[in-house]
Amino acid sequence: MERRLLLISDENGFLLKSIRMNFIRQGFVVTDARASSKDIELKQSQNAVFFLFLDAEVNANAMAWRYIRSLCERNEKKLIAYGSQEELDNLARYIPEEDLSFKYLRPTDMRKMTTEIESLYSGFGVDNRKNILLVDDDPTYLHMLGGALLDAYNVSMAKSGEQALSYLESNTMPDLILLDYEMPGMSGTEVLDKIRNNRRTEDIPVVFLTGKNDSDTVMQVLSKRPDGYLLKTSSVQQITDYLTQFFIKLAKADETRRGY
Repeated sequence: MERRLLLISDENGFLLKSIRMNFIRQGFVVTDARASSKDIELKQSQNAVFFLFLDAEVNANAMAWRYIRSLCERNEKKLIAYGSQEELDNLARYIPEEDLSFKYLRPTDMRKMTTEIESLYSGFGVDNRKNILLVDDDPTYLHMLGGALLDAYNVSMAKSGEQALSYLESNTMPDLILLDYEMPGMSGTEVLDKIRNNRRTEDIPVVFLTGKNDSDTVMQVLSKRPDGYLLKTSSVQQITDYLTQFFIKLAKADETRRGY
């Protein structure tokens, strides 16, 4: 299993850089995230282990710690904390010690820490869930649908076209992009054009999300040749049923192409 680790911190000093480099040298795939729920939400899906590099502002990031605790409980991710005794004590107000796989008091033996963290990955099975990037400027809809899909899929979320393109530049390609057709700033059609004109992303399936079901809008959506479209008025069950069938058809088409 690929050892993917989300390194969460608002610091960028020498010690953090040293720890990051140590993980990379030991074969970890490290993704950096700020201690904010929005940044963690965007980057969390493909990382099995969260490493919290604490600083003096532990209490200022209370919302992020609560979000991380909930996320790890829902998705069985492993959580590690690293900091001074005071920082670890402050973190315990938001994340109980029993929720941590390991905690490390600064300074610590880097080799021992790395070996212990490596052992966490043997406890994970192969994650066969599909990875979905959900893009929508409406935060209420974004979190409602994203949260509903988390039971069956690895879901990353972006609240704008620009944020979605930034995600695609620095993360593993998703198996599907659910893309809002009508967004302020960069529209869904503009995002689709950029995805299709980039050799790295051109083959990612894109399904448009639209709040309108009149014939003119549907024709406009289909004229952009997405891989499908969904009405935002659809129920969560209808959307999950659609996604199940979508991935079944995709797998059959892939088998046909490969000559199986």
